Amino acid sequence: MFPEMTSDSPSWEHVGNTGDGDHGHLPGGGSGRSVPMAERVAAALAELRERSPYSHESDLVFCHPETGRPLDRSKLVRRFKESLVRADVHVITFHELRHTFGTRMAAAGTPLRTLQHWMGHADAKTTQVYAHYQPAEQEADAVDRAFA
Repeated sequence: MFPEMTSDSPSWEHVGNTGDGDHGHLPGGGSGRSVPMAERVAAALAELRERSPYSHESDLVFCHPETGRPLDRSKLVRRFKESLVRADVHVITFHELRHTFGTRMAAAGTPLRTLQHWMGHADAKTTQVYAHYQPAEQEADAVDRAFA
């Protein structure tokens, strides 16, 4: 099971173990939801927590390194864009990362109902935008046979 995490400004209590693998839970938009994250992200977060002076359960995961307070949104966006330019990759927005997640998960065969939950879509029609990225079962089988 992949670790999970949720929310705009999660605290460390949202990144942990709920009994059947590492999970996190974000209360958001009136109803909480959990979103799986890759194991390498969980490892990076564990390393961040070890190095951070703000590692108490109630401390923010992503906070100002000197104050422990929430990061300034405009500065965060600027630094994110600068990092993309330095990495010589296509400049995108944080919201586009959300679409990338949905697209990649659909392409990996995640059931749309599961994706709907992870994306926090109240209406399944909203999630249908990702349906054309899902491989048909026979297509996935053909690719498996080709690369077996």
